[in-house]
Amino acid sequence: MADITFIQVDADLARLNQYNLALEGFQRLMEGREVVTGPTAMAMRIALEDADADEKRDSDKGVSGKDLVSGFKKVMITVRNVIQWLLREIGKLVEKLGLGMQKLGNKKSKAQKKRAAMSEQARSNMGKSEELVPPGANQQEEPAAQEAEEAAPAAAPAEKVNPAFLTINGSFVGNDVEAVNNVVKMGTWINEDFPKMFDALLEDAVGLARSNMRNNSATYFYEALGKSIHKHFVKPKVMFSGQSHTSGHNDAETINTVPLLGDHGLTMVDPAGSDALNGTNPVELLRKWFIFDFSEYSTKKDGDVSIPSTDFQTMSKLLDLVDKSIESSASSSKAGAAIMNARADKVNAFLDELGKLEIDSNVPGEIATGLGVIMQRMVKCLVDTQAWYSRTLYQELTYLSACMDSGN
Repeated sequence: MADITFIQVDADLARLNQYNLALEGFQRLMEGREVVTGPTAMAMRIALEDADADEKRDSDKGVSGKDLVSGFKKVMITVRNVIQWLLREIGKLVEKLGLGMQKLGNKKSKAQKKRAAMSEQARSNMGKSEELVPPGANQQEEPAAQEAEEAAPAAAPAEKVNPAFLTINGSFVGNDVEAVNNVVKMGTWINEDFPKMFDALLEDAVGLARSNMRNNSATYFYEALGKSIHKHFVKPKVMFSGQSHTSGHNDAETINTVPLLGDHGLTMVDPAGSDALNGTNPVELLRKWFIFDFSEYSTKKDGDVSIPSTDFQTMSKLLDLVDKSIESSASSSKAGAAIMNARADKVNAFLDELGKLEIDSNVPGEIATGLGVIMQRMVKCLVDTQAWYSRTLYQELTYLSACMDSGN
């Protein structure tokens, strides 16, 4: 389980959907027949990947309705296990969040103390040099130089600023208040708005699943799910651009934040297009439409980046901005985690119901797989955005501390 990734889970859900669709097709093929035998039965067994059937049964017995029921059950149990893995990942993230916020809080406190201890002369000197670090100075040192430094008994050197985390489109913007404020806004979204959106959407989705599991079709479930996504959708309060900066997404179907620090950004489902779920193979339609992808943008440029210093006033404004964000996130992330954990418990209770359900059609699997897609996309976005938020603010504090050192 430790080697599972969110990308693999997404692919597994796609395969489970295909397996479920095959079962539905075979069910139609068997209408009016108790058993399918001969070459058709062998093809069905191969398609269902039922190796045990070939080894343990006489091929003349063919494939019966019970075999299909067993297949439907297999899909349901596997999807349930996938969703439970995703729910456990939320629990793991909550633990990491606490440690990450503590680390950020400690670094922020050190920066505040350093600012308070600065002399008037040091404050005045800040920002007078054109560059804090010239291009190439932050590149990895030669192994021999590294070994010599490690062998020396000198005090540990100050942390180096990594410009890659504070750059947009090849330019350093860690000294830009608006760029840093966008990180703060994303922190508010992922720690306050996202948990509430997650809770409301999963509450609706599970309620719809429970009431539609025994229907002859999953059509109503997906139509209602689209409306729920439209209703509960909350986007971060940063600027959005009219184009996608990541591969594999259609500009007309997604909304995309402007590039953020580190050339990352959020590519999100456009909730206005919820009617995209009205059609055949709704699981695949959902996989294509329901996008929650926080990742690296194509705006990233290779090459050395110079790191400019900044004056005391700008540094102080940025430090206060980061300070307020960390303090707010430390409390809101705990509240958000409690909301998501409570919802995870309720989803788990529903999954227990699924395990006891007598299944004789593909509808329960089709609905459960849709829940899995929603969970996979949202949990991956949650993990990726939280990691970027913590890493970026840590680097910003490293930069501000280096600016203060430059004034001495």
